[in-house]
Amino acid sequence: MSGQVQAPPIRVPTHNLTRYLRTTIEVSDNTVRWTVPRTILGLMRVGLRLVAVPVADVVSIRVGRAVSPLRLVIGLAGVILPWFFLPWWAALPLLLIGLWITLVALGPQLILATQQNETHRAPVCFGHQLDAELYISVVEDLVAESGAGQQG
Repeated sequence: MSGQVQAPPIRVPTHNLTRYLRTTIEVSDNTVRWTVPRTILGLMRVGLRLVAVPVADVVSIRVGRAVSPLRLVIGLAGVILPWFFLPWWAALPLLLIGLWITLVALGPQLILATQQNETHRAPVCFGHQLDAELYISVVEDLVAESGAGQQG
């Protein structure tokens, strides 16, 4: 493999509600790279966040649950508060938006930890969690291979 750690890219939706927002993960040139869409309320894309970590700096990569506290509070406020302050016909759309935000806040995430104690997160849709886990196992094998090559 001539010292280069590589794996083909994978693209997974960030959640089932908006399949057009996708996280891309790849390993090339001994670097784990991913692009994560920056969104407003998990709905509208307003940019991209790029993460690049050298394979040698990766401590762990996994799929886990992590709650986005700000989104969760906003979502729950959108579900509860309109019923006390607005008529039912105005509260109903806010209820739907609040449920949307709450569901987005509770989804699974890719979590990458580095040797510098940095943690990078990327949302992954429930239906593609297995795809992400399979890709992670490939990346872990490459990281282990890279570590064994550097020691020997």
